Amino acid sequence: MSDNEKRAHDLAVALAVELTKPEYAVSGQPLEDGYVVQVDPYAKYKEIYDAVLLKLNEDFPNGK
Repeated sequence: MSDNEKRAHDLAVALAVELTKPEYAVSGQPLEDGYVVQVDPYAKYKEIYDAVLLKLNEDFPNGK
């Protein structure tokens, strides 16, 4: 695993945890006592990881 892959993983995990909290993941389907929360943590992680890795590889082509 390259340095950029490690960095992308760390950022993706941190952001996915935050973005899958209920306040960010409300689907808009009302229930009696709130909203249905529909979250796919892996999909969110993968989306963030791919985007971050792309940018890191652009900014740090040698991984350093």
